[in-house]
This record gives sequence, structure tokens and C-alpha cells, in this order.
Amino acid sequence: MQGRNSVIHPALDRIPRPEDLQKLLRAVQSGPAPIQQPLNLDRGRKFILKVQQPRSAAGLGRSRGTNESPLWALCEGLNTIWEYNTADVELIFNLIEEAVYASGQAPPVGGTSATALATLDEVAAEPQAISQQMAGPGDDVLYASREAPQFGHESEQFNSGGSEQFSRATSAPEMRAEDRRSSQTGMPSSGNLNELSVCDLFQSISVTKMTGRLDITSGLESLEVFFEDGVPRRASFRSDSMTGPVRDITGEEVLLEGMTWRNGFFQFHSAMKSTERSPMRRLDLLLLEGAALSDYTDALGKAGLEAEAKPVRTAQLSEADFEKALSEGIAVNMQDQKMFYIAFDGKTSLGDIVRAAGLPKSAWLPLVFNLHKCGMIGLPNRAPVTANSAETAQSPLIKEAVHEAFQELLRPDTGLLSYPLFMHFMEVEFQRALRLRLPFSLLIIKVHKEGAGVIEQLSSEDLKLVAERLRLYLEPYDHIGHYEILDIGVLLPHRPSAQARQYASKFIADFDAELAQTGNGVRFVWSVGIGCIPEDGIKLGAMVSKAETERNQAREANLV
Repeated sequence: MQGRNSVIHPALDRIPRPEDLQKLLRAVQSGPAPIQQPLNLDRGRKFILKVQQPRSAAGLGRSRGTNESPLWALCEGLNTIWEYNTADVELIFNLIEEAVYASGQAPPVGGTSATALATLDEVAAEPQAISQQMAGPGDDVLYASREAPQFGHESEQFNSGGSEQFSRATSAPEMRAEDRRSSQTGMPSSGNLNELSVCDLFQSISVTKMTGRLDITSGLESLEVFFEDGVPRRASFRSDSMTGPVRDITGEEVLLEGMTWRNGFFQFHSAMKSTERSPMRRLDLLLLEGAALSDYTDALGKAGLEAEAKPVRTAQLSEADFEKALSEGIAVNMQDQKMFYIAFDGKTSLGDIVRAAGLPKSAWLPLVFNLHKCGMIGLPNRAPVTANSAETAQSPLIKEAVHEAFQELLRPDTGLLSYPLFMHFMEVEFQRALRLRLPFSLLIIKVHKEGAGVIEQLSSEDLKLVAERLRLYLEPYDHIGHYEILDIGVLLPHRPSAQARQYASKFIADFDAELAQTGNGVRFVWSVGIGCIPEDGIKLGAMVSKAETERNQAREANLV
């Protein structure tokens, strides 16, 4: 950061407080000149805090895209410790503290909730007294930000821009709540992605409700995610590649990007906070999507479809045949799918095609995986690998044997799976949904007959009729069976709740219309409940509970 024509403020003999930083921020926003704030701290250590309007070069923790936030820098002599683009003064306050500690300096306290002055020697001598003086009831943030948090049996080490590392073990009474939780779970403060995946990292932080910043680096790319009580609040991405594409991704796309990384390193800083927020969905939903993207990445890697590969189309198809061929794949945008398919000419690399499309990884990765899975693209001189490539056509005898075996699973009186067998299939499909990271819905249907002022339960023959009609609307991998004693359960793998509701509505409308044509004056009254993974959580009990609650509410409404 250049100092020419800078406005130099009077030197401070302490770390600037958040209100000091706020004044610097307002000053630089009101004028174009850079601002310098000298810091003359104890033991002869001198720093300069600089702030100026944003520039085009990339700073720490952001991509090479446009960033309207001011650029901050902390320097010691000719060494620039860090640069950071942000308008979050609390974050800058934390960064200054971290850098000063890494330099071996124990600064005076600069927080707004405490005015006590303490050096590291004083803190080490009287940890409990200082802790009580600096933190009020339920507020351990300020004190904890001055300690190197302990994970497991090792203290965390802060390292800023090549400065000397500083670490100090923290005693049990001084530990912050999230540090105690991470110690109990054994999650390290730093490590290798080969030993702990990004998905597992996010899940561990969520379960232990940790607060702080997670830094992950893979090659020339890095990302940082700020967590608050285990919830991701802000995320940013940075690439130091001079030849790669400019990728300006933020928010949940940063988390999804990281979940596809296989190699790299991570470090968690529990003292780092940020008041800025990025819009994101719930973490459990992002984990499911990220795990699916991770599986897609593995599948493409095994097929040799890396960024440098030049895939080719395996067949020339009409538009109708193209859509039919993809009907067995995952649900994606068909127009984008066609665009990618046309682009695979055997001359252009996958990386160049992705860059030209300008789509985030969460969008383009399923498209490429889908084409690969359906056998529509491959590498030159290599046969495409498909899900059905190892299968042979079934003979009529095999199909007959499969049909007879399945009929033996059904109760002869109702044509439905028994309740225990239905629950077994539900458990199997639940595990499959978690493994494949696909949605899975459960329908619970309670139905009775009304006619001539009489309400009665369905007979076995009635249930058999309903089962026969239901099967006309089912996919080969769907199942229907008894739910408890009198209800019907329907398992709908790969369908979110919206599609499950459409399925139920269409079936009921068609059934009622068909029944009305008989003119017998009897009508069926339906009470339907729907639960879905991951919309209603990622536990089987949550999905079942949601479906039962909806069914009961619909039942009560029908009886009013």
C-alpha cells in the first residue's frame, strides 16, 4: 500500500479501539487520500495501520474481482504483515491483535467493554483475576481473544505474513466454551485435508457450536469461513493464480467449492470474528449438496475428466433423443445441459468450457457428471463408462422370476408390503439418500369412506384397490405398504416434498374423479402427511414425525 500523499494521524500508544477504527473508516470514505495510523506500543515495537480506497490488486481473503470495501494494511517497518478488504472494523480489530501477538507484543486492551491494561506477563501471572476483570457475566469474548485457544492438548499458533509465531498454553478455567467443546471432540486447530475432509470440518464445527474463522488453502486457492455458534455467517474466496480465471464467488458457493477439495490445509482461529453476513442456506442442506458435488468430482476424476481433458460427444442425437437419454440422469437445467453437450468437441478442454460458461461449480459439475453418467461424453479412444454398461438385457424368464419374488413380499389380502417390511425398505432408502445426497420423501395416507351419513374404515378389498391404483403412478424404485395398522405409506426416493405433493394431489384427484363416475354415492376422504430429507432434517425420525404431524392435522380438519 503506497504511502505517498497519505494523511498521517497522531500516533497511538495502544491498539486502536473499534471506535478509533470507525473514525479511520469514515475519514477514508469521505476523501480519496490514504490514511496512516502509527502505533507506538510497549517494548519499542512500532506498527503502521494504513487504510485507503479499494484497488484492483487482490488482498487477503478476496478474489481478483471488484471489491468496494476499503483496503486495510498493517505494516512493521518495511514488512507488510497483512492486507485485507473489508468495512468490518471488528474484524480489523481482531486482525491487529492477532498480528501483534504473533510479533511477541502484548498490547493494552482496546475493547469497548473493558479498559483494563494487561501484558502477557500479567495475564500469565493472574489469569483468573484478569479474566474476571475483563469479561462480564456470560461474556468471555474479549478475554478469550487475547489467548491462543487450546484444542485437544495443544495450543493454537497464530501466524501472520511470515512473522514470528506466538503460542501459549491456556489453562482450563480460561478456555472459551467453543474451545472446550472442540477439545472434547478432538478436532485439531489445524491439519491436512487428507486426514479430515472439508465436509467433516464443517460438520464438526457445527456440532460443537464453535465460533471463529476457518481458513482452508488448496494449491493457489484459499477460502475463509466465519462461524458463529457453529453457523456459517460469512465466506470469501481467493485465488492467487495469475493464469487461471477470475472467480468472484461468495457466500454459500464458497462452502460448496471447498467441499470438492481433496488436498490442502486448514486452520481454525477461534479469536477471529466478523459482523458482516453472507446470505446462506442452512448448513445441513449445504452439506448434502456439497457431499453430492464431492461424489461427482470423484466420479469424473476416476473417468479421467480433469480440467485439462478434452471430452468428445459419443453420439449425434436429435433434441428429442437427447432429452430422452438424460431422463435417467439427475434433474438439471436442460438448456444448460445442451449447451455443455455441444461444447464437447474433442478440441476444447473441460476447464476452458467451464470458464466460458461462467457458472459456479455447484451448477456446472452436475451438468458434466450427468453427461458422463448417461454415457454421452467420454475421452478420445476410451469407451464411455455408464451405470448400465456392465448390465446385460434381462430375459423374459428373469423378469418373470423377479415379478414372482416381489409378489411373495406383498400381503395377499391387501397387495401391500407389511408394516415391518415397509419400515425395512424405508431404512434402506434413508441410508441410500444419505449416501447419494439425494432427496427422499415419505407419504403417510389415512383414508376412510363416507356415504349416506356413515363413516367407515376401508376394507381389505378397498385397500387392495387403492394399492393397485397407486402403483400406476409409481416409479420402479418406489414402494407402498402398510403404515402401522390402517394407514398406507409411500416411499418416494429422489423426490423432494414439492414433487411428492404433486404426486399425491394427482393421484387423489384422478381416483376421486374415477370413483365419482360410478355414481354409488360413496366418497373417499384422504388425510395426507409428507416428510422429506433433507428439507425436514437429515434424521429418519424427523422425516417420519413431520409426515405423521401433517397426517394428523389433515385428519382433524376432515372430521370437523
